[in-house]
Amino acid sequence: MHELLRAQKVASFKRPERREAVSPFPLSPAGEILKRHLREMIAARMEDERAGARA
Repeated sequence: MHELLRAQKVASFKRPERREAVSPFPLSPAGEILKRHLREMIAARMEDERAGARA
């Protein structure tokens, strides 16, 4: 993906730092993606990775 974005000359600050596969997305009763919950899930994963790297 990074190569594709680089080939399309997308600015580096617009490219994602990482990709996370999440299934299923946290949804509200109206069917909208709950971005706050998604951010919390990814933050928890990143913290777990940091904790594993320190150990």
